[in-house]
Amino acid sequence: MLLRTALILVALSAPALADTAKLPPAVTMHIDDARALCEPAFGKFTFNPEAVVSLDLNGDKRPDYVLSDDGYQCSGAASLYGGSGGSMQYMILSQPGGDGTLYATDPASVLGYGFTIDETQKPPHVVFQLRCPDGKDGTDTGPMAFHWSDKDKKMTRVFPGEGCDK
Repeated sequence: MLLRTALILVALSAPALADTAKLPPAVTMHIDDARALCEPAFGKFTFNPEAVVSLDLNGDKRPDYVLSDDGYQCSGAASLYGGSGGSMQYMILSQPGGDGTLYATDPASVLGYGFTIDETQKPPHVVFQLRCPDGKDGTDTGPMAFHWSDKDKKMTRVFPGEGCDK
């Protein structure tokens, strides 16, 4: 339920991309790899376009992407792309000052239960909902937000002690 809520919040906060043909190769590579895991061994692959969000995260006026493996379904393998531990979430950014080539960020991926985009913050924050294995915070999940740092030239944690680090 939490992941579905996160995907709904993503859909409301940033434009989803319905046509995968319009996505750049760095993003379609993830979708194609997911499809190859499913077809033909397990069944039919489907993709929820709301699992890919495009917006400018690093201020270079070029599209960057956040995507979630939770948007993939395989008819013959219900937990192929995630399960009780969550699914992989990715941030893929255009190279600042470059030719628009996309690159995976550091961290390139996190295991979690979806993400939201907080565009009220400048630069926008990508907030992942993560699993906290020891439940230190009284629950089994916690948020972890990232934003672009001009100083470090990468996506960095907004609050290093947040979420599962409590």
